[in-house]
Amino acid sequence: MIRNTGISLFLALVLVACGSDSSGEADAPDAGTMQTAVPDTADAQRAEPDAAAVRETKEADGPFEMPVADVFTIAGKGIVVTGQVKQGAISVGDSVCIAGGPPATVAGIEMFRELLQSISAGDRGGLLFEGISKDDISKGDVIRSCG
Repeated sequence: MIRNTGISLFLALVLVACGSDSSGEADAPDAGTMQTAVPDTADAQRAEPDAAAVRETKEADGPFEMPVADVFTIAGKGIVVTGQVKQGAISVGDSVCIAGGPPATVAGIEMFRELLQSISAGDRGGLLFEGISKDDISKGDVIRSCG
């Protein structure tokens, strides 16, 4: 049994994995002991495709859809809507329908403080709209391709 003698949890786990006796002193491991004590799962993870990646690939082909996470005004610019694109892609200049309201044109796209020309499924970003008011859109609304 390992006593509380100031040994860190990590060291205690290594001692257990290497086979310590009751005094807390570890037997000297041979070259293969640590490899078998901690399984390598990286190969197994690389072999299986990520389900989210497969889903995003399919959703990238559909019509644009982005639930609104937040809405705010930038003086002199317009209304910025943030969220994560669920499917499809959108570019600057494209027309979208906001919560059944009148169509609006995407005037700008920003993701992680970088101005972009487009975003697609899985991306988190902000869309800038000119000519609409903050009352036209609210958190929870969904922005979709028109048509």
